[in-house]
Amino acid sequence: MFHQNIRLPGVYIFNARADPADGMQSAPIFCTMSTLQIIGANDASEKVLVFPKFKVIFYDGSFTGTTLTVDNTTGTKCKYVAGLNDATSCKVYYNNVEIPEIFSTTGT
Repeated sequence: MFHQNIRLPGVYIFNARADPADGMQSAPIFCTMSTLQIIGANDASEKVLVFPKFKVIFYDGSFTGTTLTVDNTTGTKCKYVAGLNDATSCKVYYNNVEIPEIFSTTGT
C-alpha cells in the first residue's frame, strides 16, 4: 500500500492552548484521519507545519466542512501557518496522492 512508503510524518499540528507549563504540544500526522481524537488532537489545530510535497485539508466534521487547507505540494521549505481550533478530521496528500487512513478506532 502507498502509506508503507511514508517513513516520516508530513504534517504536524500544534495545540497552542495547552497548559503553558507543559509547553506547546504537537502531534504528527502520517495519513488521512477520520478523527484527530485518536492522537489527542481533536479540535486542536492552532498551528500547522506542513513539509514539502505534502498537503493537508482539515475538516470540522468527519470529512465535511473544510476549515483549513495547507498545500505545500510544490514547496521546497516547510510551511508553518496559523490554524483553527475546530479540526475534527483531515486528509493528507503526498504529491497530490491521498495517503489512506491506517488507524482504527475499533481495534480491528
